[in-house]
Amino acid sequence: MISKNTRRLIIRKPLKTDWREIHSLIDKNVTKNFFTPYPYLEKHSKNLIDYAIKEWSKNSYEFIIQEKDTKEIIGMAGVKKIDKFNKSSYLFFWVGSKYRNKGYALESISEILDFWFNGLKMRKLISEVATFNIPSNKLHKKLGMKLEGVKRKEYLNPFSKEYADMNLYGIFKDEWLKVNLKLKEVINKK
Repeated sequence: MISKNTRRLIIRKPLKTDWREIHSLIDKNVTKNFFTPYPYLEKHSKNLIDYAIKEWSKNSYEFIIQEKDTKEIIGMAGVKKIDKFNKSSYLFFWVGSKYRNKGYALESISEILDFWFNGLKMRKLISEVATFNIPSNKLHKKLGMKLEGVKRKEYLNPFSKEYADMNLYGIFKDEWLKVNLKLKEVINKK
């Protein structure tokens, strides 16, 4: 999958020029949940896009998410740290602050999981979420992901200056296939 259109979104491979719009989206609300530096500098955005392009299909599939109507970039989502031997990877996603609570993350991630399990024939997807990030934890459960454990004091949060606990979620292909049809119905009603 290089590009996929959903009812409201375009999910596509990144372009070198995307860094400007990405940079404008990454504010304090985004960085506090992903343990990235703040302020998020232009060089960080350029490096993010360069890495996503360089590692495409080797070690990751990092997609740009755009609103279909406006063509505005609203975030990124994908899989990284691909383990081809074990057929597993880590899910990641973020949506700019002004685009939250509209179902965009669910809509885009649903397509990415479908690509991961059905397109690439992979077996498992893993995700780490800060325990304090309540909306993201709820979304993982809605996607059918199971809490597999807690990694205690895993990452330094640059805002609180404390190490944060991370919930570790996982989902297998057979679990995804069971939840996928129900999610498509929910997404199409939005």
